[in-house]
Amino acid sequence: MSKATIAALAVALGIGIYHFSNNTKNESSISDDSSDDDNGGSYEKLIGNTPMILLKEASRITGCNIYVKMECMNPGGTGKDRAAKSMLMNAEKNDPKYKPGCNIVEGTSGSTGIALANMCLARGLKLHIVMPDDQSNEKRKLLECLGATVTIVPNCAISNKDHYVNRAKKLAKGMNGIFINQFENISNYNIHYKTTGPEIWKQLNGNINTFVMSSGTGGTISGISQYLKEKSNNNINIILADPNGSSLFSKVKHGVCYTNQQSERTIKKHRYDSIVEGVGLDRITNNFNKAIIDDAECIDDQEILEMAHWLLQNEGLFVGSSSAMNVAATIKYAKKIPKGSNIVTIICDTGQRHVSRFWNCDYIGKYDLIWPKKGVQPKCIRAFTGGDTGGLNNDSVNENSIEDDKASTKHVKEVQKHAKKGWGVLRQIATGIEPEPENENDNENDNENENDTKPSISSIAKAEEDRLVNIKAAVTVEEKRLTAIKANEKIEENKLYSLKFEEDALKAAVKVEQEKLSTIKANERIEENKLASFKFDEDAIKAAIKVEENELAVIKAEKAKAL
Repeated sequence: MSKATIAALAVALGIGIYHFSNNTKNESSISDDSSDDDNGGSYEKLIGNTPMILLKEASRITGCNIYVKMECMNPGGTGKDRAAKSMLMNAEKNDPKYKPGCNIVEGTSGSTGIALANMCLARGLKLHIVMPDDQSNEKRKLLECLGATVTIVPNCAISNKDHYVNRAKKLAKGMNGIFINQFENISNYNIHYKTTGPEIWKQLNGNINTFVMSSGTGGTISGISQYLKEKSNNNINIILADPNGSSLFSKVKHGVCYTNQQSERTIKKHRYDSIVEGVGLDRITNNFNKAIIDDAECIDDQEILEMAHWLLQNEGLFVGSSSAMNVAATIKYAKKIPKGSNIVTIICDTGQRHVSRFWNCDYIGKYDLIWPKKGVQPKCIRAFTGGDTGGLNNDSVNENSIEDDKASTKHVKEVQKHAKKGWGVLRQIATGIEPEPENENDNENDNENENDTKPSISSIAKAEEDRLVNIKAAVTVEEKRLTAIKANEKIEENKLYSLKFEEDALKAAVKVEQEKLSTIKANERIEENKLASFKFDEDAIKAAIKVEENELAVIKAEKAKAL
């Protein structure tokens, strides 16, 4: 049994023991407004009040007190339990479509869906999940085991109608279901402002200098940052941890929501060009828009991978990719603040849901990443220790790399030599022009007479073999070109969709302005009618005055006659 599997089982057992021994804690601890609800069953009563622990080795190395809040100890294994409960409660209170047996629909990278699946089972609701195809198989299988209907779609930009969030929204509309919409649903932010933030403050008695965390929907970091900023009079620094390719780092640092990795030609892994699942974004959501963030750290995939292995070897924590990134960003930022500072981050989930991808050596090797050896020290740790890289850059690896490079270079030269010879023979057959004589240094073992330029049967056969190799190489190049053309075609389709979306938005805006103009004209006509009415009243009053004056004149005349 592998170390990763043993660690996964240990974490699962630990979560079970933790919740068994704390099954009544929510009744007396900080809770949200939905804590009195009985429709969610026992599962929902276990959500929240997760422990805070000190990373002893990381704290020793950095000189700061590095705390992690173990959101992985929620019953569903992630902090998404909080948001899922809050959003379901909001739907129950405010959506008329909510009733037993109704359809709940969500687009998710997995964790929110798993949390919803547990709660929907207890509530008697039907859950439909739309997931991008770049997530681990463990998440999909777990969702199906929990009774959810799972639809897998290709990952693409939010501007594309086939983006998993857009597909979920369309699916909900088609079946008259409830679209949870975790990215824009403010119930997500609210639950972390009401529970997670206060828990962190209470667990460290307000003695916090910095909070570091990544962002997926933005609900967690926004709710926690708002609460901590308010309680500390803005004296706690909030730092965003962001992976390669996400736009949020640039948004925090430069005010622009863009990153170079989002160029379609450079994307290797998925939309955010990172192996990290569930965090990073290419847009600003309603939830993230509420976050108060002071600075950001961008962590590359290799360092995230190394940090995950370092945490397992030195702290005994088997974590997922986003958790490893949070800790790496925390240690990296610790270099910038005074020793003795208290820094808090989040362990989002364990490595259990990442065994087939993030904790899989073969999978990691596909993306130009190096599987860490025992004793690895991530870059952020080496900034403090100046220590060993755990085999990533040591002499033995360099020697192996040199030997590999030599072998590769020799192979390339051999191919080039035979290709040159083969093309020369073919040229001679086609044109009658004799090939150039070979250089002695390029063909030390060639037994043919250098002065004999007449091609032999074996040389022609060799040339044909080389020609076949070249043709296959050319086919490979053309296949790659075709793939690139198809990718560019997809890009243009996305752009067209985006332009149509913008066109519809402009048309809607024009329609709104036209309606405003019509309203203004209508109001203008009303005022004109009022003015005409006032003039009519004025004329009537003048006529009445004239009549009174005439009557007065008659009375005066009659009096004069009487006298």
